[in-house]
Amino acid sequence: MGTILVGQAAPAADTAQTSVRRQMGFARYLKRNPKLVAGLIMFSALLVFSLLGPLFIDRELARPMSAIPSQPPSSTYPFGTDDQGRNLLAVAVVGLPLTLQVGLIAGLVAIVLGTVLGLTAGYVGGITDLLIRGICDILLTVPGLVVLITVAASIQGAISVQLMALVVASLAWMWPARTIRSQVLTLRERAYVQMAKLSGMKTPEIIFREIMPNLLPFLAAS
Repeated sequence: MGTILVGQAAPAADTAQTSVRRQMGFARYLKRNPKLVAGLIMFSALLVFSLLGPLFIDRELARPMSAIPSQPPSSTYPFGTDDQGRNLLAVAVVGLPLTLQVGLIAGLVAIVLGTVLGLTAGYVGGITDLLIRGICDILLTVPGLVVLITVAASIQGAISVQLMALVVASLAWMWPARTIRSQVLTLRERAYVQMAKLSGMKTPEIIFREIMPNLLPFLAAS
């Protein structure tokens, strides 16, 4: 009976130790990356503000002439008011969720597109690599603000959040693509990738099973 209990306790102890090691490893990773910690804190604060703000601030105060125009920050207007008579704190409450939505959608689309093109350019090489790099170099010279203004001026009526996010993503995928490509150029020459090729693994398998796991830190940073 005692032997059985010991045998059952051993896997549980191993699982607990593994969990502790992972937590310590994550803590060390955060300690080595203070900028990541600062970014997570700022994002969390903005997320909490966007969720709780509407519970305490009247959205109607974001409309023009809902307050005294051009007031400095005070106890009544913590962020002040603009020349149109809008409470800037209410404007922030109304606008922040839309801004976060645009950022999250644009970031996700840009990461996915940049990862696919970066992997393709770095692993396939040749004309494909040259073409993708050329497109990246050209688009990096295009000022994003000018494109956004042009799109806004050419579309009648209000622009949807999704469309705005796609426009931003179309101008943001180049940096992830360049970063991923440079890493793939190094990883594809590693011994384990060459062994995977010799073992008969197909290209998609090599990319997603051998190379992709090593790119996760760079994807997270992007």
